[in-house]
Amino acid sequence: MSGSSAHDSLDEDAPSLEEQERKFLDAQVDTALAAFDSSLSQKDLAWMRERLLEAFEDDPALRALARAACPRDVDQSGEILRGSKRR
Repeated sequence: MSGSSAHDSLDEDAPSLEEQERKFLDAQVDTALAAFDSSLSQKDLAWMRERLLEAFEDDPALRALARAACPRDVDQSGEILRGSKRR
């Protein structure tokens, strides 16, 4: 066996997150931390948020995962492709 892992198959040179991807990641981190609002101080929540975001900045595999999870712009033209009625 070669000893490769799923981590190795991700883009190790993933570029920094784009603005849209960063906004999406910020929202996801805020949602995850909301569960701790009543049990942790604002200082602790800020520390957790900072650590989570740093992990995504520092790890190319996490950046690639964040990029893959970020919703893309979708054409809103309203056109619907339909198959031919002929058979």
